[in-house]
Amino acid sequence: MISILRVFVDAERLGTSNQFYEKFNVRAKILLLIENINKGYGHLFEENIKTYTEKYPEDSKKMINNLMNDLTYLNDECIENLKAIKQYEDLIADKETYNAMN
Repeated sequence: MISILRVFVDAERLGTSNQFYEKFNVRAKILLLIENINKGYGHLFEENIKTYTEKYPEDSKKMINNLMNDLTYLNDECIENLKAIKQYEDLIADKETYNAMN
């Protein structure tokens, strides 16, 4: 588990600094793996997280920072997609109103 967490942090070093999406995709897949491990072995996962944070405090901070950046990105994407859905719904409503009037 510690190795997986280290790979998560090391993914930040992939490519250039402006290749966020590439790094995000790698981290997202690692998080899915971690989630599945946690489902089956939650107690071991918690112990390994504690060990990881004690053994690698700086990497732990980087990991939390990366998680926060990824969550912010996902939140922004959700908001943008919700706006697009609302605009589409408004267009449909306008079209139905227009058709009803004619």
